[in-house]
Amino acid sequence: MAIDDPIKCVILPQFQGSLLLPRASVVEVVDGRDLDIVVDLQGGVIGKMQWRGWTVPLVSFEAASSGSIPKFNSETKSVILH
Repeated sequence: MAIDDPIKCVILPQFQGSLLLPRASVVEVVDGRDLDIVVDLQGGVIGKMQWRGWTVPLVSFEAASSGSIPKFNSETKSVILH
């Protein structure tokens, strides 16, 4: 990769604003219907979810940055990152 090669990115919409990430960091976008939300965890970790046989932490960038946990609805998606 040369210095002037563009970095392919994705914009992930959030409830307040958007998050820009390198495309290579996104593994999969999954449906968020079966989330196990625990609202008293720290550091933006708001629960856990099952993904391909693994239990992975569910991190809210909004909760980590502003301290407020966003509301979830039937359209909520989760993004698995490297």
